[in-house]
Amino acid sequence: MPRKTKEAKTTKVAKKSAKVVAQKVEDVAVDVDELDDRVAELESKHDNDEVVKKPKVKRAPSAYNLFVKQKMQDPQVKSLPPKERMGAIGVLWKAQKSS
Repeated sequence: MPRKTKEAKTTKVAKKSAKVVAQKVEDVAVDVDELDDRVAELESKHDNDEVVKKPKVKRAPSAYNLFVKQKMQDPQVKSLPPKERMGAIGVLWKAQKSS
């Protein structure tokens, strides 16, 4: 007889669990529907808005940019291979900054 009681308890717990799970599934379905509606609302609102892009403002060149541009035209620097040019200009920049 204790076996039937244990089986009855297990069945009762399983039924309660099934109800809880079914309710959670229902809640999730409602949440998904609400989210779908909100996404559709936002998409339609976005489609109606005109996107106005601000024109890009170009920054003024820095002192270093101007220095590099000037030194790239220097015949001594022009004669160097491209990789070594920036290294030589870097050395010149450091020397110029420290003086």
